[in-house]
Amino acid sequence: MERNGNMKRKCMECALNNTPESVHVVNIRSALTGRAYYETHKLAAPRPFTRKALHIFLHECAHFVLHVRGRKKRYIQEYEAEQWAFQRMKEARIPIPDDSVKRAKQYVSRKIGQAYSRGLLHADEKIKGWAST
Repeated sequence: MERNGNMKRKCMECALNNTPESVHVVNIRSALTGRAYYETHKLAAPRPFTRKALHIFLHECAHFVLHVRGRKKRYIQEYEAEQWAFQRMKEARIPIPDDSVKRAKQYVSRKIGQAYSRGLLHADEKIKGWAST
């Protein structure tokens, strides 16, 4: 039981340490989904009590850190958010669940497919390679 409590504490600490000051968490979701609302600086994500929920929470925080200014293709934004979230978890020494990595790669791959269907001619090879492994 203590191990679960310790991981919960580590996850919450990591989330708190990486939530940008200007962001307000407004919607705690029960599902493992999230959304960053740039225009209002609001974040919707699951409560980061588990490693999977933390990953999603950090992914949404990443959008505020990396993507509020400037325009990048959506698949690049999603890839960068995944990498940022995983890096924050590594820095906090929180093991990243294999299925979180798998879902992240599938998500980025889906975003690449959407970009192609909308007229993208060439996707970034590094990102394509990561998403297809």
